[in-house]
Amino acid sequence: MVFPEAVSRRTERKVTRNSFLRALKGSFGVLNGSLVIRMTNDERFSPKEQEKMSEEKARLLLVGRKEEFPQGAFGGFFKEEFISTGAEALSRVKDAKADVVVATSALPDISGPDFTRLFKSSEATSFIPLILIVEPGAGKAKIEALELGADDCIERPIHPQELLARIKALLRIKNLQDQLQESNREVSAINRRLADTYARLDRELALARRLQGSLLPKEFPQLPGVVFAAKFVSSGRVTGDFYDIFRLDEEHVGFYVADVMGHGVPAALLTIFIKKGVVAKEISGKSYRILPPEEVLYNLNRDIMAETLSESLFVTMCYGLLNFRSKRFSYARAGHPYPLLVHAQGKWELLQEGEGGLLGIMENDYFSAELTLAKGDKLILYTDGVDNAQFAEGIKGTDAFRHAVLSVYELGIKDILEKAPARAQLKGEGEIEDDVTFVGVEVTE
Repeated sequence: MVFPEAVSRRTERKVTRNSFLRALKGSFGVLNGSLVIRMTNDERFSPKEQEKMSEEKARLLLVGRKEEFPQGAFGGFFKEEFISTGAEALSRVKDAKADVVVATSALPDISGPDFTRLFKSSEATSFIPLILIVEPGAGKAKIEALELGADDCIERPIHPQELLARIKALLRIKNLQDQLQESNREVSAINRRLADTYARLDRELALARRLQGSLLPKEFPQLPGVVFAAKFVSSGRVTGDFYDIFRLDEEHVGFYVADVMGHGVPAALLTIFIKKGVVAKEISGKSYRILPPEEVLYNLNRDIMAETLSESLFVTMCYGLLNFRSKRFSYARAGHPYPLLVHAQGKWELLQEGEGGLLGIMENDYFSAELTLAKGDKLILYTDGVDNAQFAEGIKGTDAFRHAVLSVYELGIKDILEKAPARAQLKGEGEIEDDVTFVGVEVTE
């Protein structure tokens, strides 16, 4: 037999036979013919320490007549509270902050199964462990209680050590459940903060999109013999695509399409830099010089490199210079897709000259190519978002976009840029992975 601490682990002193018997009498009791250990206060702890330990004890709510429960069976492990009726227990259990409820099936005002049903159907108490004590051989009532949600059932006679072990087992489960609920609350709080942050970012990005859109040309130069058009198909995010069309003098117009690799605010800010950084004309006093396309790209690359951007962003661009009187067109590319030229009778070609490296990576030399446009020619610059294009089964990317353009090539350039992207399944926000920008020019005379 293992003696209680009150007897077996006292400070070393001589224990007389009588004091030993008195200790046994104080530490053991008899309940229904069974020996029950009564735990005494541990003299190794100060009153303040014992008070702190008492505050940390689990709360045990006992529902039924007090004499129905084994006295001292819970060994001082819990803060015990007795309630005699089921109705009072149901109304007070939440305020009592019970960790475990033990109820008898023979309550004066309600049956055990009905108490179980009401207890477990309440949102406030459904997660509190419930042990129901049933009469011997009440197998049907036991099954009914378990089906109604009781966490455990014990038949009389009550064995104190078994009851204590079952309570402890349910407390372990409840502690894990409480930890999970606390973690869920923390996760919910984090999710709310994240949702607020995302909402704020969405507002800021929407503002950035509006600001970026305000930098795009609202009207295009009205020039004799040529017509300009542009089309921007958004994926729904702040974009790295950008374009501009501007008249330089009485004979020349410059235009470009640029694509900053990536999305978000850094890419959008770089497009603003490009807007300010493209210098197509040098003015000295009363004279000026129109810069050729390769020089425009060279200078822009130099200026981007000088910014030493930490985001490691880079840019592709195709810059074109058109003499709208002679129809002489020159262009240079910085890692950008080939311009598509469609002639009056539907013949087409990709302009693959004028090559140069990406902007913002390293120093590069750029080269221009030149050709003369004829009446009916339609020239289209575009960004690499056309890689997502699909025209027919097995036709994707640039080929799909070309097929889409050729299917409507007889239309004017404005209508082509309206219809071709849709035919290539570049339908806009939420339906494509990347933005697509188109700038087109048509020679009308």
